[in-house]
Amino acid sequence: SIRAAVAPGGRACSACVAGVWMKFFALLATAGHSPLVAWPAGALAEVAPLLEPGLVTDSKYIEVQGRLLRARGVRAWDQYGEPRTHVDVYDGNEVLPPGDLPDGLLHQLAHALDAELSETFEATAEFDAWSRLWRVGREPALHCQADALLSIVSELRSGRYLRQLFGVLYDKVTDVAWARTGINFGASMVDGDDDPIFLWARDLSERVLLFDGNAAGLRIAASKLEEGSASGRTFVAAVDTFVDPPGIESGDIGEVISRFIGERTDIIKVDIDSFDCAVLRATLLRSESAFIVLETQPIVPPPFKFARHYSPGYKRGVGLHGCSLSYQIQLLHPDYKLLLYTEHDTVFVHHSLEPHLEALPHGAVFPWTTHPLRFPVDEIDCYRRSRSSPHAQGEHPEVPVEFLREWALHLHPHRSFALLAGNLTAGSLDEVLYTFDL
Repeated sequence: SIRAAVAPGGRACSACVAGVWMKFFALLATAGHSPLVAWPAGALAEVAPLLEPGLVTDSKYIEVQGRLLRARGVRAWDQYGEPRTHVDVYDGNEVLPPGDLPDGLLHQLAHALDAELSETFEATAEFDAWSRLWRVGREPALHCQADALLSIVSELRSGRYLRQLFGVLYDKVTDVAWARTGINFGASMVDGDDDPIFLWARDLSERVLLFDGNAAGLRIAASKLEEGSASGRTFVAAVDTFVDPPGIESGDIGEVISRFIGERTDIIKVDIDSFDCAVLRATLLRSESAFIVLETQPIVPPPFKFARHYSPGYKRGVGLHGCSLSYQIQLLHPDYKLLLYTEHDTVFVHHSLEPHLEALPHGAVFPWTTHPLRFPVDEIDCYRRSRSSPHAQGEHPEVPVEFLREWALHLHPHRSFALLAGNLTAGSLDEVLYTFDL
């Protein structure tokens, strides 16, 4: 059976919103600030829709002490299950620390923005109860939430995010023996391609091992790294081959990793559009990594676990590929913890680095929010805050966002399991080995 109920709109009525912003103006006026509200330009609406848009307000522009700042409110729940609103204020693209803002402004903004957020919900009333039982993480994932002016997908996919993060870590976390090496499975680049670890590799690494079966694209990637290296010290080794788990675990590919990288590295990235988690599992037997970047299978929401498995007769392009967020967490727990999820990529961090990341100043790990990072991150909360586009899978032209909302936010997992299985396996997984489970 293939069906999905379209999620209720849930947006606040215009009269309610107007009342909220009259209150918002009054609050700012009493603080001596001149309010100015504006809405994002139409072109910015092209970003993929949020799975649960009611968890974040639209961007609001205010004038504070002669500066035009942008503010947004994000809904969160404290340890007692009580809702509250976290406010981020930006000067351009830079999130401002609370100490840089006038006294009382954040409290007043939170009070006004909370009224808007209290009107909008996508998840069912039962969602909070069952999600607490099925999740692995426990801490709010506000850093997985963006408004219409920022695409976390683009920040990660372009490489900007990991270059910024490693720049902070190399500078601030000096009691860790960083290797400044990395392994990139699926490193091919052609015109217009980007890669989550390319900028880190080009600007901050000392040694990078590239794998890809596309020889021409691999040469382009290696050339770009060598030509663009800021220090001129990045050594690039490119291996033209399709990787598989046996070759990594006990074959020539594994020997290359052991000789070139050794037992520890700073980052492993896997994006090979096939049995990605199987390749990662085999690689971790060879080399422990500080961070892992995995391509995500976005149409399988948590807590469902999907993974494509290796088989000698693997056919490229047939059926679903990769592995879902919950499968990744199950595979990596407890050695690695979820840091960030997007519809394209997921980032994990080695558990030994948790205290270091939690101790960094707010806004250092995630430049788009000052909300404090705490582990373990709630993967269901992170998923519900993410953006998603309709995705083509198997014989179906696309899986609509409305389907994801039903599976992830509206139905109990026991009820949605059969619906999800029917959509994902209809004629698309007959020739492949895979796991699909709760």
